[in-house]
Amino acid sequence: MFEHRRLSTRDLDRVFSLLREGFAFERSDRARLVAMWSALMHGEVCLTVGVDDRRRPVEKRLVGCGLSVFVTD
Repeated sequence: MFEHRRLSTRDLDRVFSLLREGFAFERSDRARLVAMWSALMHGEVCLTVGVDDRRRPVEKRLVGCGLSVFVTD
């Protein structure tokens, strides 16, 4: 059983585990990216979606995600 929801900042560690090739940058880069994503999410300037598989344990339910940011020049 799958369901979708908005992502929260608590989901960001799990998001990195879903990356196909893993995170290819330095750990400090990962921290900066999480900080940027968190700021976007708290500022409500992005759209997010998380896909949960309710058959999995709570800590592994997130099986897909997306984050869209729209900018103008």
